Amino acid sequence: MHPNQNNFCVVAAAGRGSRFSADGPKQYADVLGAPLLAHTVSGILSCEVFEKIVVVLPAGDNPPGWLLQRENIVVVSGGATRQHSVWSGLKAVSQWAGANDWVWVHDGARPVLSEHLVSGIRQAQTSADMWDGVVPALPSVDTLKEVDASGRVVRTLDRNGIWRAQTPQVFRFEILCRAVEACMAQGLDMTDESAAVELTGGRVKTVAGDPRNIKLTIPADRLLIEQYLAEDIRSGRRQHPKQWLEATLG
Repeated sequence: MHPNQNNFCVVAAAGRGSRFSADGPKQYADVLGAPLLAHTVSGILSCEVFEKIVVVLPAGDNPPGWLLQRENIVVVSGGATRQHSVWSGLKAVSQWAGANDWVWVHDGARPVLSEHLVSGIRQAQTSADMWDGVVPALPSVDTLKEVDASGRVVRTLDRNGIWRAQTPQVFRFEILCRAVEACMAQGLDMTDESAAVELTGGRVKTVAGDPRNIKLTIPADRLLIEQYLAEDIRSGRRQHPKQWLEATLG
């Protein structure tokens, strides 16, 4: 990575989380006494990598005060789909980013971002002349079935070569913008940014993902996330965001 290339982060937190709870968006769910999103943003801040962090919230939501008190955090409203929400984040980043700068897109519901994972991505950026993006991923350990609408198994897929993508997904800014814009123009709705870059001919490299880097999707995920966060807080690998929230709000 060229020393003059900057890094920006878009935090995708505009979903309504219907699979998690009907009580409200999961990014605001209480986890160890703080909002889930606070854990995620606190972990991103601790990386000390990013010039700016853009947090994308559901349209119509009032941003919590602790997000508005940081000079390097900007809050914008998302759209109807993840792709439209990420596009809102990219438009905000365009105020500062150059074509060859890097943009990291991270799920707001993945709070257990480790220094090890960030270091692996940063290392891959040093050989970025060969790649347009970097995605952490884990090999599939389960047998995979293709199933039709009635629930009937159509066929069993070969899991060799099948990997489960995580975030943060990292791309050259101009390349990701062009890819997302092209997909939107074609009426395509991609569930992750790598799919858009792949479809438009981009070269995406995988790096080792982190099994602890899980996404809060269903209530059972909360138990594991709380366990991992508590371990990191006890060991000193991260601070509880309560300290950050209290300091931010004065």
